[in-house]
Amino acid sequence: QPSPWGHRGGADAGGAGAGAAGVLYMQKIEELEAENARLEDEARLGSALYVPKIQELEDEVSEAQRELQQALEGQRTLQEDLAEKAAVIRELLRRCGFTDKQGGKVQRMFAAVRGGD
Repeated sequence: QPSPWGHRGGADAGGAGAGAAGVLYMQKIEELEAENARLEDEARLGSALYVPKIQELEDEVSEAQRELQQALEGQRTLQEDLAEKAAVIRELLRRCGFTDKQGGKVQRMFAAVRGGD
């Protein structure tokens, strides 16, 4: 069976050449497999270095999300508190007779207070 790696020369050299080519071919395959294994190891080691950093960043993101959620809840609480206080102030003004309909009286009263300083 003829070798796929043809060899120039006589009939005697053809058999020896084909054998040498096969040995070189096998050596090249072994070298490439070794290089492939080395590259796979490097890739595994490289990715192993990133795993802790990725986990650290995920933890930081989770913490930031938790803090944002707490801040939003605090903001909602403050808005509700301000709305309740505004309602109380409006009710007190209404009871004291200082409504929008009597805005002129309120303005005159504030002007008098400021002028009295």
